[in-house]
Amino acid sequence: MILVPANTGSGGIKTYFQLLHGHFTLSVEYLGRGSRNWPYRKNIFKEIIRFWRDIRYFKRRINTGNFDIVQTNTSLERYSLLRDGIYILIARNKGVKIIVFYHGWDLNVEKAIEKYYLFIFRALFLKANASIVLANQFKEKLVRWGYNNKIYIESTIVDENSFVGISEDYIIKKYNMLTRVNLLYLARVEVEKGIYETIEAFRDISADFPSAKLTIAGDGLELENVKKYVTLQKIKGIIFLGHISGDEKTKAFMGAHLYLLPSYTEGMPASIVEAMAFGLPIISRPVGGVCDLILNGQNGFLAESKSHLEIAGLIIKLLTDKDLMIKISINNHRIAKEKLTLSNSVKRLEKIYSEVLNLK
Repeated sequence: MILVPANTGSGGIKTYFQLLHGHFTLSVEYLGRGSRNWPYRKNIFKEIIRFWRDIRYFKRRINTGNFDIVQTNTSLERYSLLRDGIYILIARNKGVKIIVFYHGWDLNVEKAIEKYYLFIFRALFLKANASIVLANQFKEKLVRWGYNNKIYIESTIVDENSFVGISEDYIIKKYNMLTRVNLLYLARVEVEKGIYETIEAFRDISADFPSAKLTIAGDGLELENVKKYVTLQKIKGIIFLGHISGDEKTKAFMGAHLYLLPSYTEGMPASIVEAMAFGLPIISRPVGGVCDLILNGQNGFLAESKSHLEIAGLIIKLLTDKDLMIKISINNHRIAKEKLTLSNSVKRLEKIYSEVLNLK
């Protein structure tokens, strides 16, 4: 059993398991839990009722089903840890093996665990039969906290069918014919995703690239405030698409020349992997699994600070070196095609499940 966001949830974890659905050769059941309209929540009373209904349903399935493994998909944030800690307790009491897949990692929560909750964290999550993380630094932290079982490093994935038609010749032609630069931000519109730094960096480069545009695709709690900010600051050239998927998302990636995601904290953003598959150079920050995936000058650049001036400088560095952009674009597409596809990920996950099943 794999615990996933509820059907009406959103975000990288949902996208990841939507892609995997139907491709496992092992018998796998998904169980949706969590807020039905995340990141938007109902009032606390309704959320508590929904939470306990999810728990009761999980207990029924564990009691009536014949499950060998329960895999949680946990972010290192307070609500997710509390929720999945309860699922782990229930599954463990039934003798079911546990895999914890850490998809998100909040550094503030990490500090709180070390200061106040390490004993509880060890008793629940560090007793898992195996753990999966999205970055080597997360693996090292679990080991320092005393985790002794196997830790696997995975990546988010992209469906190879989504970027059919992208080739080295296509990429060379695209960048050689570049006239109007289109920067793309495709993620939740949240402060911690670096949305304001993205906008300010775009404004910084506008003097050198007056025809440039910034496409912002995604929804989130900060979206309306961001729109008001752009209007009040009279920033031209910004287009808001809202939440997009399917052909709309493909069109957004195909029409972009650079991908921006200067997040404050991350696990491994699915959107970065998707952008790589479409051959886009990446500008992000050295957080989470991004550090393992993006090497400066090879896949794009990582801004060491949150400064919009540094981000703008990296954008200009790429836009003024067409050969570098083409090299990075081809490299990113090749890496995504060879290492980050759906079919490869399913094979790796099923190998993990088989190894855990064989543990005594």
